[in-house]
Amino acid sequence: MKKSLFFVAAAALALTACTSEDDILQTGQTKTAAQQEVGFDVYTPAATSVTRAGLKGTMTTGRLQRAEGAGGGFGVYAFLTEDETADAGIDEATANADAYTSTAPNVPNFMVNEKILWNNTNLGWYYNPLKYWPNETDKDSQSSAATMEGTDNHLDRLTFFAYAPYVAADDPSGTGIIRITDMNGVLNTTPSAYNTPDPTIEWKATTSDADFNPDEGVDLLWGVAPAGGLSYTAVNGWTVTRNEGTPLLNMIKPDVNTSMKFLFQHSLARFGVNVVAAIDQVSPGGELDPNTKITIKSFKISGPFGTTGQLNLNNGTHASIANWTDINGTAVVSGTKITASGSEITLIGTAADDAIAPNLRFEGTHATPVAQTYVGVTTAKQDLIRPSTNWYNKLAGVPTYDPGKKYYSSDAGAAASDAKYTYTTPTEKNGVWGFLYTESDGKYTKQGSDLTAPTYPTYPGSTPTLYFVKATEHSVTVADTKPTTIAEGVNVYTIDDAANDGTASAKAPTFTQDPTLTTGNFTGKTVGTKVYTLEAVVATPSEIFTYPTGTYYEAERNYLYVVPTNNFIAVQSTPLSSEEEKALRTITVQIEYYITTTDSKLDGGFAQTKNVITKQVVLPSLANGKTYMLNLVLGLTSVKIEAEVDDWKVINVQADLPQNTAE
Repeated sequence: MKKSLFFVAAAALALTACTSEDDILQTGQTKTAAQQEVGFDVYTPAATSVTRAGLKGTMTTGRLQRAEGAGGGFGVYAFLTEDETADAGIDEATANADAYTSTAPNVPNFMVNEKILWNNTNLGWYYNPLKYWPNETDKDSQSSAATMEGTDNHLDRLTFFAYAPYVAADDPSGTGIIRITDMNGVLNTTPSAYNTPDPTIEWKATTSDADFNPDEGVDLLWGVAPAGGLSYTAVNGWTVTRNEGTPLLNMIKPDVNTSMKFLFQHSLARFGVNVVAAIDQVSPGGELDPNTKITIKSFKISGPFGTTGQLNLNNGTHASIANWTDINGTAVVSGTKITASGSEITLIGTAADDAIAPNLRFEGTHATPVAQTYVGVTTAKQDLIRPSTNWYNKLAGVPTYDPGKKYYSSDAGAAASDAKYTYTTPTEKNGVWGFLYTESDGKYTKQGSDLTAPTYPTYPGSTPTLYFVKATEHSVTVADTKPTTIAEGVNVYTIDDAANDGTASAKAPTFTQDPTLTTGNFTGKTVGTKVYTLEAVVATPSEIFTYPTGTYYEAERNYLYVVPTNNFIAVQSTPLSSEEEKALRTITVQIEYYITTTDSKLDGGFAQTKNVITKQVVLPSLANGKTYMLNLVLGLTSVKIEAEVDDWKVINVQADLPQNTAE
């Protein structure tokens, strides 16, 4: 069988959603300029498993707004710079713009990993205890101890850094967010701790070769000025402006209605993986023989990305570019060329808890074929990575039957239970058909309550197929003679009369084909004998099963989160060559899959081929905030056989018996 593998890679930008902030003070309180508290507002680009390593799954504004116990909230570091001097004759952009400095040790002195939570009652962000803006912002607010000259003024400022999802403490043995800058400005990394120039978050991918768990992915975000930038009028009359995608450095006290607005951006890149078959054609599609299964044993992706890294929350003037200062234990320094650091993630699909989607897993060996209840790779696109068991998306209504998905009846963080398909006895089909049957060896058996709540993938599906059956009763009117109401060549059935009442409405009858009666041999059948002809059509899942009423959640797809080295191309003082740049966006993928065909004529009952295909893929980029969907197309060409019989070749051989002679 000819084997081929095609890849298509595409990048998609994440969307953003907005939230609004309302007053946080209790009813009856009145704010004044002198007691203006520091408020926050956020925007989060478009999960519910909560650990010390951070909320699992793709972060959205809605998930950021979760309750504290469900993993909601974000963390803020803030730095106060006091008694800076500024000339009243210049603008804010040039007046001590370097008041905050990125030099280690840099100890946060205003907020340390402050937990900001959403208040569903007041519809605003809150924290405790409240902090207030410093009031020394003009020449009228000089301390008596200060020595001021000319028109110089005191100018106190606050600098803010934010990250999400929030974690309270280090968890170096876990995955996701494993370390954060502490109150002393120290990141307690190994082999030795170090002073951070800015708040820094250490992140670790959920990969350990064969032990990869896609449910453990943590989408690390950092906060910057929102789309369009952040601009407001400070109390001293200056216009404070921060460009979109840059940090909130050296902020001056605003009026009472202004909050510090963060756009939380994705610091990581991520891969999604789809798989589809192309049968006897170059693009997905075609028809796979029903006796054949295509199942996946492993998938591997390697290339210039990191599985660990340290994110500096200060990305400076490099708008929206995540400032990863360490990747896989190697320091990244601006001004030096970045080399392609190698990382590898392997997904295994041979056991129930492995990372390959259940529909696609290879669970057999060469001696034992894969279980035939599994769908395997088909000509319809499927997610190769196991769907999430930890977080869910709320559906707008009742889901339709889909054999490739599971649905749940409760939200993330609660005890989610399968919303199993509930068997409903149909009352009619096309107005007259009423019962469901299975068929085996010429017998149609009526089904009852034993079909309640079947589970995917073994049922509902092709095993067993369910039929709507319409039975027409016929009576023998002439002994030993086929009833005239039965046409020639139509199958004739008798029933197992479970109720012993001689009717087709018996409690659980089985219609059994009688070949003798079908051929018209009614010898021995007395007058009044009941026989039946049947009409049967396959019942579709939507005709068989319904969902219980309620709210449903769909399991979210999983992604492979990685640290993107491609980010640093934009910040290098020494330009990369075209080959160096290309290397930073080239990945290698490898897939091991089996093609198993059931064949009773072979020893063992099947034919099977093992296929290991490796391919290099050049991505359009490999940068933070982008999803790269790898679409794997498994090309199969059927073995085609043609034959013809050669013509007989005529060879004339003369033999004179005996040979005649002449004088």
